[in-house]
Amino acid sequence: MKKIFAFCLSVILLAWFFCGCGGKSTAVVPITKGISFTADIKYYNENYKCKVRISEDESFVGEVISPEEIKGMKITCSKDKMTAEYGGLSYDFKLSSIPLGGVCTAVYEVFKSTWEDGTEVIEDNQNFYINGETNEYEYKMTVAPTGLPLSLEIPDDSFKVEFSDVTINK
Repeated sequence: MKKIFAFCLSVILLAWFFCGCGGKSTAVVPITKGISFTADIKYYNENYKCKVRISEDESFVGEVISPEEIKGMKITCSKDKMTAEYGGLSYDFKLSSIPLGGVCTAVYEVFKSTWEDGTEVIEDNQNFYINGETNEYEYKMTVAPTGLPLSLEIPDDSFKVEFSDVTINK
């Protein structure tokens, strides 16, 4: 009887260990504010590269590195407005008035959605993801085991972002 009990207990523990981990929530906590990074953005056949800083107070500041034609353009997003600065000119408008294809707006909206309670990191084959949606987009953000963002994909809009040089702001 003891052998049968030990065997059954071993099978249950092995099944829990090997099958119970995949697709479940993990202890990885996404770090999506208080960070800086370089974003390499591909949107259909367009490519952008930006230096981005997201502060603890949830403001998003991005400066275009390329393409050369708009290098130096600075985009600032906060809870309800966006400011674009370029060549000494500045223009403020509400986020809701920006066309759906706004590149910086899409990235900001994804990060903003990760700040909501209940954001969960899923582990799948030692990769970590946040699957979520904003008002307009479904997305998949890949994060490192540290919780820092690695990439972002909005499949319906042929939108991919690779994050590099990700650091936590001091």
